[in-house]
Amino acid sequence: NYEYPNNWKLQIRYAQKKDGGLYECQISTHPPQIMRVYLSVSVPEIEIRDPRGAAVTEAYYRVDSTVGLQCVVTPAPPTRPVLWFRAHHSLTTQPERGIRVDTSLMGSGLSSWLHIARASVSDSGNYTCSAGDAVNTSVRVHVLDGESSAAMQHSTTDGGTLADCPSSAFLALLASSLILAAS
Repeated sequence: NYEYPNNWKLQIRYAQKKDGGLYECQISTHPPQIMRVYLSVSVPEIEIRDPRGAAVTEAYYRVDSTVGLQCVVTPAPPTRPVLWFRAHHSLTTQPERGIRVDTSLMGSGLSSWLHIARASVSDSGNYTCSAGDAVNTSVRVHVLDGESSAAMQHSTTDGGTLADCPSSAFLALLASSLILAAS
């Protein structure tokens, strides 16, 4: 970028990790003068966790339970808010729909919780947490009705538990196998 008189500046908009490295500015004098600058680009790390604090890319809930997802961004982006999306639509606190978003500082990072009360099958889908243009991550949420899963994460008021919920058909098959093996 040229600025009068004979001043040049390098400006990198929306810097990314790949923009980091050694940059040189050379002045055409005799002898040439060279100024070197090393640019380090820090990109926040982002992850979605379940209520127990485990990183997840898929989460399972029962109908009428509360979906609880935490987005953790470190370090906290100085000028970018943390946003939640579902199908490219921004999610904000909507008490009438049972949706609550709580964002707060957490050490050197940000924590944003998405809560969906009384989850229904229609709440299943991809949820994305974003902290800027290129910094985002997603989780696939499955809200299941009945005994649809062998292992299912069930969110409760105490923050969620992992419960093995074998179906009746699976238990019958297991019992048959044990009986056949014993005879």
